[in-house]
Amino acid sequence: MAEREVRELKALWEIARLSSKTVGINRILAVITEKAAKLLRGDASSLRLVRGENKLELLAGYNLSEKYKSSTPLEIGKGLVGKVAQQKRALFSNDISKDPRILYPEAGKEEEIRSLVSTPLLSKGKLWGTLTVYKKRPRAFSAKEIHLLQVLAEQAALTIERATLLEELKEKVIHDELTGLHSRGYFLSRAKEELARALREKQSASFLFLDVDDFKAVNRLHGYNEGDKILCQVARTIVSSVRKEDVVCRYGGDEFGVLLSGKSSLDAVRVSERIHEKLSRVAKEGGTYPTLSVGVVSYPEHGDYLEDIIGKADISAVFAKYHIGKRTVVWGEWEKTEIKDVYTQDILPEVVYALANVVDQKNGYTSEHSKLVSQQASLIAQKMGIQRKKIDIIKTAGLLHDIGKLSIPTHILNKPSALTEEEKEIIKKHPKESEKILKRIKGFESVVSLVRAVHERWDGRGYPEGLKGEEIPLGARILAVVDTYSAMCSDRPYRKRLSPRKAIEQIRKQSASQFDPKVVQAFLDVIDAKVSKNKKRQRK
Repeated sequence: MAEREVRELKALWEIARLSSKTVGINRILAVITEKAAKLLRGDASSLRLVRGENKLELLAGYNLSEKYKSSTPLEIGKGLVGKVAQQKRALFSNDISKDPRILYPEAGKEEEIRSLVSTPLLSKGKLWGTLTVYKKRPRAFSAKEIHLLQVLAEQAALTIERATLLEELKEKVIHDELTGLHSRGYFLSRAKEELARALREKQSASFLFLDVDDFKAVNRLHGYNEGDKILCQVARTIVSSVRKEDVVCRYGGDEFGVLLSGKSSLDAVRVSERIHEKLSRVAKEGGTYPTLSVGVVSYPEHGDYLEDIIGKADISAVFAKYHIGKRTVVWGEWEKTEIKDVYTQDILPEVVYALANVVDQKNGYTSEHSKLVSQQASLIAQKMGIQRKKIDIIKTAGLLHDIGKLSIPTHILNKPSALTEEEKEIIKKHPKESEKILKRIKGFESVVSLVRAVHERWDGRGYPEGLKGEEIPLGARILAVVDTYSAMCSDRPYRKRLSPRKAIEQIRKQSASQFDPKVVQAFLDVIDAKVSKNKKRQRK
């Protein structure tokens, strides 16, 4: 094979290979223009892409001056290159100084260009742009070279198409289509980077979670178009209230997230108030005034890893929604939160499940441990004939029984090896920590005594108070059984899960020592009933 043919094939292969590499579109265009010029032994080259309905913008140039590369876009159909795009076929000029099709011969003269050949960039019939090679002497291009440029342009068009589609896909992944803000995935990725930087440089970072109040009602009463306008308005307001280096995202349907690099919780509250103030001005000017509920969490003040921080920010935003007279709530500022008739309010699932989820994430459970404990405790309570109102309290306590673990360092909670005596004592503090947290939330008073006593034992050897027998609230005795069962059936950092059969055997063995025998019997009855029900389904 001749040396020139080898060079031609190599150029085509290198252009094709670009589509499989993680390089930007600008780099791809630069490589294409360089390969085209060298393959045709040209002195320079340019690549224009279609922009808008009828413009060709020069986006890459090889051996061309910056002045030439920044020239005005050409119109499709005008001039030689414009006609190449319009007619979708290659054209050439033996001497641009004498060719009336050349729109700006003086520009070519400044570049010392005498001849050119230009071909369209076509992929599956779609015009992507034009590829042009220039030489400094007239009548410089042979028929074979023109054909070669066409072959190269076909491969270049395919590569450009793939790269453009990939860029568009990345843009959709990185940005929210409606508001133009960053996406949730991008936000979380940047948040991880920021926390690593903050740890390394011993700085702080703050997070805001912003929830549009009554957004479902807006969609229902005024339509989705009006809802979309409000979301865009909120997005613009948030962006205008923060620095360029801060990251703003649309976290969910009507939720927004803000990452403030190097800022404290106090700084974050100021940003939140600035956003509220700007939205209130919209109302004064006669526009729709969406109100926001904002939760604030800061690193390292309130948490040391991302999942914990995000969960706390979400919970704080929920509390802000129900906080009397306060639009922004910093994690832990719950003392004035008044929740009346918590068991019949819509806030129960929203607040309680948010709290339960963040605890499960920190505790390293792969499943919804707290929800399972709550559901099973409810079934046992029903089996034991407990009143409906008390069952509701037990269900809520089941969801919140481990909330005190938020105060325990993650490396202790999820330690893969045996705990030291000191670490065991830290773990034993979490029932009292649960009590402290729940006492701050008005409406959860009846839950506190159950959550505090979940780790007491029937034989009096539990913690934190060493209560014995019926000194332990019945709801706590029920929760103790189902919490232990659920934990044994879950993978933990220090052991694999047990089968349900083996876990049940352990519960039986601990009856009358760790657990109330009556509760164990009710638990076994519930399990047996479930097994029987499953067998009947299988027969059907």
